[in-house]
Parts: sequence; structure tokens; C-alpha cells
Amino acid sequence: MENKINYKTYKSLKYLATISSVILAICLLLTFVQFTKEKPIFTSLTPFISLQVILLILGFVSLIVYIIYRVKILKTSNYVYMKKEIIYLYSSFSLYLFSFILTSIYLLIGLLVNNSNAIKILFYVFISLFFICIILSSIFETLSRLKEQLLLYKQEYQHQQDLKQQKQQANKTVIVKKTNKNNKTNNKSKNPFIEE
Repeated sequence: MENKINYKTYKSLKYLATISSVILAICLLLTFVQFTKEKPIFTSLTPFISLQVILLILGFVSLIVYIIYRVKILKTSNYVYMKKEIIYLYSSFSLYLFSFILTSIYLLIGLLVNNSNAIKILFYVFISLFFICIILSSIFETLSRLKEQLLLYKQEYQHQQDLKQQKQQANKTVIVKKTNKNNKTNNKSKNPFIEE
């Protein structure tokens, strides 16, 4: 039974998680800049909140699409996952979701607390936790698919080798046919028993 998933599937899928992480990091940074600088980016809170909500929704949607698609791959793949790999995968999902929750909490703190020093201190705590979560989730996700991806690379390599061998075999048969045809025409002209 051939696997429907190829090794490029994970590369394209990883972009969704990366996009989500970047959007959430931008949300954290915008909140920090808005509430700690003397001259904030937005003079009114309405466009700031609108932008933050849009960014949070985009980050959450790309994260959810990533999780749904990754679970779909988990179920449709021919590879049999070990318990440890499934634990890594679900740990990765929970850490990605925790990074979303951290971003949302920091935005709420920024909106509710009027002390810019507290927001600055909390930013360093939250951004550190955020990057730790993102890095760990990326590592866990990689560990969860490592053996399957090696299997997919082997299958792709074997497929390429089979195609190359078929192509070489087809070239040999064409060359043999041409050689036989040329030999027949050459033999007819060189045959001493044929009367001219």
C-alpha cells in the first residue's frame, strides 16, 4: 500500500505553525510598544484593539488549521506511530496553544494595567515564556515525525531509483532495436550469397 503523504507535506505544513508563531510574536511586540513608549503607535485604542484582534484571529486560525491538518496526516499515514511520538505531537499542540493563551493574556494585561513599568517587566517574562513554548513545540513536533519522515525519504529515494532504472531499461531497448535494425540492413548489403 502506497503512502499518500510525501516528504514535502511536512515542509508546507510547518509554514502554518511558523506563520502563527510570527503573528503571535508581533501581537506581543505591538502591545509592548503601544503601552510602554511615550509616543504610542496608535493614538486611540480602538484601531489598536481592532488590529490586535485581527492578528490574534489570524494566528489562531493558522494554528488550528495546522493542528487539524497534522491530526489528519496522523490518521491517514501508513506509518504506525509509537506512543512516545504521539505524546510528542500532542505536547507540541498544547505548547502552541499555550503560546496563544500567553499572547492573549499579555494583551489583556496591557489593556487593564496602566503602569508602563509593570507592562515592561511582564513583557520580558511573557516573551521569554512565549519563545520557550514555541521552540519546545517545534522540537516536539519534529521528534514526533522524524521516523516517519525518514521512511518517506527512503520511499521517495526508492521511487526515484525505480524511475531511473526504468528509464535506463527503456533506453537500452531502444538502442538494441536500433542496433538490430542497422545490423539487418548492413547484413543485407554485405551478404555474399545475395545476388545483385
